[in-house]
Amino acid sequence: TVTHAFLSMAPMMVMEKQPGLRAPSVHLAILGLGLLTAVATLAAGVVRFFGRHGRVGEPPPLVRQGRWIMAGAAVLLMAFVAAIAGIASDPVKFILGNDVGVLKAALTLPVLAALLTAAGAVVAVRQWRAGAGSVAVRVRHSLAVTVLALFFWSMATWNLLGWRF
Repeated sequence: TVTHAFLSMAPMMVMEKQPGLRAPSVHLAILGLGLLTAVATLAAGVVRFFGRHGRVGEPPPLVRQGRWIMAGAAVLLMAFVAAIAGIASDPVKFILGNDVGVLKAALTLPVLAALLTAAGAVVAVRQWRAGAGSVAVRVRHSLAVTVLALFFWSMATWNLLGWRF
């Protein structure tokens, strides 16, 4: 029945028990899965690019479009992670406010990636309606869009999507 806690060293900080979807463990899992999806998307693109010599024919245009959109979202997410890591590497500079412009620019990247993911969702619907590519290709694309949509929901929950600071 405990709902709140205080630390004696920092009594101004309140720890509040979070239920279900607001639990930090849920968000860590979603964020980890989202980053893994972004890395896998980029890795698949690289393998596809260098392994195309023996292929017969090109995939349908909707499949190519979906791959490019999701690759763009993945690149933006990796750039965001790199930018945040760079900002966090010097916390004193950040606390003094010297990196606010850099932080605002970095926070633009996931917003752009979210817009690309929304475009990827539109392409996923179009792929299913047109029957473009194999069922496995459509399922993979739809799963990537779903995982990244959850990723952006989690980022919004932690105030990492946009400029609300």
